[in-house]
Amino acid sequence: MTENALTPGLLFVRSNRNEQLRALTIDWMRRYPLGVFETETLLVHSNGIAQWFQRAMAQSADEGGLGIAAAVDISLPARFIWPTYRSVLGDLPAKSSFDKSVLTWRLYADLPRWADDGLLVGLGEFFERQGDPIQRYQLASMVADLFDQYQLYRPDWLSQWEAGHDQITRAGMACDVDVANRWQPVLWRLLKAQYGAQLDSDRAQVHQQFIQACATLTSRPPGLAQRVVVFGLASMPVQLMEVLAAIARFTQVIICVHSPSPSYWSDQWHGSLDADVHPLLDAWGQLGRDNARMLDDFQARPLMSGANAEVDLYSAPGAASLLKRVQSSLYALDSTPALGPADASVRAVSCHSAQREVEVLQDHLLALFDGDSSLRPDQVLVMVPAIDDYASHIRAVFGRLSSVDARFLPTAVSDQSGRSQSPWLRGLLDILELTSTRFEVADLMRLLGVAPIRATFGIDETELATIDAWLRSAQVRWGLNATQQNDVSTAIDGRYSWAWGVQRLLLGYAAGDLAWQGIDGVDSVSGLGAQTAGRLAHFVSRAERLWSSLQGHHPSSHWIAAFRALQTDWLVAEDAVDLGARRQADSALDSWAADLACADADPVIEAALAVAVWTRLLEQAASSSQFLHDAIQFATLMPMRAIPYRHICILGLNDHAYPRPNTAVGPDLMQHDYRPGDRARREDDRYLFLEAILSARDGLYLSYQGRSPVDNAERAPSVLWDQWFGFLAAGGAKVELEQHPVHPYSSDYFIQDSGLATYAREWAPVEASAASPDSDEVVANAPVQWTLRDIGDVLKSPSTSFLRRRYDARCQGSPQQSATDEAFRLTELDGWQVTDAVIRAAQVRIDAGEAAEPALARAIATVARQGRLGVDPFQSRVAQALIEQWTPALNDYRQRLLDTPQVESLSGQLQATQGTLNWHELTVRCGQSGRVRLGLHASRARVGSGNRVGLNYLAQAWVEHLACQLTGPTDSHWWFKDGRIDLAPCAPEDARATLLGLLEWAGRAARRPLPCDPSFAAEVIATEGWSDKATSQYLIAVKRSEDLLRCWADAEALADAPELVPAALALYGGLLEALGQ
Repeated sequence: MTENALTPGLLFVRSNRNEQLRALTIDWMRRYPLGVFETETLLVHSNGIAQWFQRAMAQSADEGGLGIAAAVDISLPARFIWPTYRSVLGDLPAKSSFDKSVLTWRLYADLPRWADDGLLVGLGEFFERQGDPIQRYQLASMVADLFDQYQLYRPDWLSQWEAGHDQITRAGMACDVDVANRWQPVLWRLLKAQYGAQLDSDRAQVHQQFIQACATLTSRPPGLAQRVVVFGLASMPVQLMEVLAAIARFTQVIICVHSPSPSYWSDQWHGSLDADVHPLLDAWGQLGRDNARMLDDFQARPLMSGANAEVDLYSAPGAASLLKRVQSSLYALDSTPALGPADASVRAVSCHSAQREVEVLQDHLLALFDGDSSLRPDQVLVMVPAIDDYASHIRAVFGRLSSVDARFLPTAVSDQSGRSQSPWLRGLLDILELTSTRFEVADLMRLLGVAPIRATFGIDETELATIDAWLRSAQVRWGLNATQQNDVSTAIDGRYSWAWGVQRLLLGYAAGDLAWQGIDGVDSVSGLGAQTAGRLAHFVSRAERLWSSLQGHHPSSHWIAAFRALQTDWLVAEDAVDLGARRQADSALDSWAADLACADADPVIEAALAVAVWTRLLEQAASSSQFLHDAIQFATLMPMRAIPYRHICILGLNDHAYPRPNTAVGPDLMQHDYRPGDRARREDDRYLFLEAILSARDGLYLSYQGRSPVDNAERAPSVLWDQWFGFLAAGGAKVELEQHPVHPYSSDYFIQDSGLATYAREWAPVEASAASPDSDEVVANAPVQWTLRDIGDVLKSPSTSFLRRRYDARCQGSPQQSATDEAFRLTELDGWQVTDAVIRAAQVRIDAGEAAEPALARAIATVARQGRLGVDPFQSRVAQALIEQWTPALNDYRQRLLDTPQVESLSGQLQATQGTLNWHELTVRCGQSGRVRLGLHASRARVGSGNRVGLNYLAQAWVEHLACQLTGPTDSHWWFKDGRIDLAPCAPEDARATLLGLLEWAGRAARRPLPCDPSFAAEVIATEGWSDKATSQYLIAVKRSEDLLRCWADAEALADAPELVPAALALYGGLLEALGQ
């Protein structure tokens, strides 16, 4: 056999070790190479197997390779069949006219017409109820997918339907198609009548023509592969095997089969044998059994004279570990093996979340590498059911350690969706999704969060926080401009839109907070921020053009051209990954154009459908992910399944997550007629799990989320988990489940003999310091210099003051979210902010001499132009409520100003052992009636049902009131939403004593949390201790103050605190006495 005249034939090679299959195949290629211009054809089920095979080819001859992996055409089986048809039959197009993507557009055009003619009983009602073009396209795609499967797996049905017999088979028996699905054979006949005269017709018919042509050929056609290697396919459709058998007359066909046992095991299930069968093969082996029986139906032909047509390369796994003993039981088909004691080769782990699974896995891997210096990172595989669910956790756990850390492990994550891998593709998909939104703040900010989009407009990532703050201050909520908003609601008139907000920002930069042509400027932009504002304006302008370009109905070719331009206008490819994504997007558009050309169609479609089509093509495009880096490989369970690794780890083995449930495509008639070679996701996953066990050489690590992180309730593992560990236990190898704590810093990890360990040394407990951090002996962070603001902050919330001064902790709770709707009503916080803005603006005008009513009216008009009062009629109602609430108070305030025309500014200092209390420019007014201090507050002064004054609202006013008394008697008048609060003068020595007491307790509040809060201080003082009313007030307060909850987690701790009553009296006793409470 020479390189130019290879002997054709069909060779079956079986082994329980894929590395032996690979070695034999590569050795065969080296011994019998193809011609210089010939190409090896390799059929695989995934890129993972392909790259594993190519890396071995590229190794040197001394290592068993070819020295180079070149001239290799790697293909999935479905992509191999049609070019093979073309090489034999000749006059076929590049793509079948009955291909799924082509048939989709033909059905999109023809289904409504045929349904209106009454030819498709059952589908006519769909078009009467659903007029949405997207749903029409989805129906066409679903039907095309059905017929695509029938052409590959049920060609006999299609032949029956074409002959006018509306029948299918169930359990090997012919039966009529049920009435609800009778439209399927009718539709197939309509398609054949419309397009069946074409040369390529449907694939089932072409397949028969191909088989007949191969039988009559006398030599290999020029385009037919000279050698085809099928590697790693656990299951093949019969149609593919028929193609391979047909070309074996002229082509070398080598089929490498991964099989657990050299013995015949296709009958290893309870339905075929009376004797015992291996439990794992019985439960998980259906896919492999069906494939083996199907291969038995084809006659092998040797590739050289005197050689065997079937080759077995099996190796006994041995019994050195529990894992190998399990593999040996499969090798020997031992149904009741004695597996012996459990050992470290098989581990079972339960965690509370995906994050914890990855953290515990990291500890396991570090222990493996510490215990085996010969183990390399590329000899470890970690598989999960859905890699996108774990990718962020993998980055968070393994990516937090730098390469200089002794615990650093190199990792590579494969099989992620295109959106997850490429920022460029993620940005493109976000842009397409944007067209179906209301253009809310979060929608466009999400675009600016994508680096390739920011690069287009020159916006730096550090500017995003500034832009977000600008948009909130400018009241931007949704909509691009008035035109786009009017498509949704005609009542807004451009307010809250991006264009409106940008105008306000630019006006504010140019003219401050002045009003111009009905727009109020926002003076948030200043200095060099103008450059950022300009880039933001450019971004919004480009978004407006995008929206305008995606309106109306146009031919599909128009949309393809528009989408090509969109990529250039919006996205910059910054690296090789982005360039690959750009090519992928262009390829998707090319494929769409080719499908339309093949279907001889250019339908006029709306923008929403065009966007949906391209989005679907992008998401279905092949991933550019690279497998088999020189690192620990993370991947889905599917593509890497039969590749041998020393250690295989599988996470996420929860019920309903794995094996995946079978999902029929619409009214799929195949779901009731299973045949060998059919794709069934659940059976695929079962056999995949079996292959993973066979591919692990030294260790198998299994993990699932066995406990809820909320209440520690048990969660069910996968049925495969129970079957696997039940089998081990039956063989005398009971593997104990390792239950890990909910947190990585649990003390269990650092207790000797707990059975748990971790490499996260940062969580190790530290030795207690000589003094407790809360003791008075510790040097406190109490300031030497105090201000009235400092003392007021202590009175408002002692807990917050302590956390900020002692730990510089500012617990803000959930981050502020930008509003996304026009205001139909004001929330409590919005209402307070609007009221505060109105009365502050009105106060400025009144202080300047303006009357109260016009000052209030102008302040309300300004806030209304800013969009803060909502839309009419709600805006008018809010404005009227503000006028009614505040006109009397502002008139009273103005009269007090007129009665005290002189203004005096006070400064002073109070010395104490705890420090010095300073105040500057404390403004008071003087008149014939004496000296007064005036103020306005947007809140209600009285809280609860008891008509008592909220102490926190008066905390700052009280401290300032006391400071004023030191230089003379001063009245204080504060106007609130529900009335005026008056504080009478007191003697200077009383004011001094009160201030000194406040200063002393403020120093204590800086050292430790005080058992006090203004919410329940009055109840504590009234009862001289804790009470049920105090508990009620505490429970209300902790809902508003996370700081109080952090310092005092329950009411019992407060009730037992020795300083409870003294602190309440010292901080709030004087204020309560002044209020008469």
